[in-house]
Amino acid sequence: MKLDQLKKGFWGYKKASVYEYITMMEEEFSEKLAEKVTEQKTQEEQYRTQIAALEKELSRVRKELEEQKKEQMNVASALMEAVRYKDELQQEAQAKMREERAEWEKNWKKGQKS
Repeated sequence: MKLDQLKKGFWGYKKASVYEYITMMEEEFSEKLAEKVTEQKTQEEQYRTQIAALEKELSRVRKELEEQKKEQMNVASALMEAVRYKDELQQEAQAKMREERAEWEKNWKKGQKS
């Protein structure tokens, strides 16, 4: 029913026709509102599912990040240990070289005196 289909009486629109029109409009709006509510509930459920999936992914990524940080710390620690060991070996090699050079010079001087 459209507004131009309302029945008119001597003093304006007939009450029954107006009530019928209002009832029909109310039913249309109620249906549309129910559709919107249903649509919103569906969207809400989809968003909740998406949020849960994203939270799960975030948790996985955080765990992966923590594992990578631990690996980086292990690598850094190993590198520092390797540098320390290299320095020790270098110092030992230099000390041994000095000892051997001193011994060689000592032997060389003995050979020169003889």
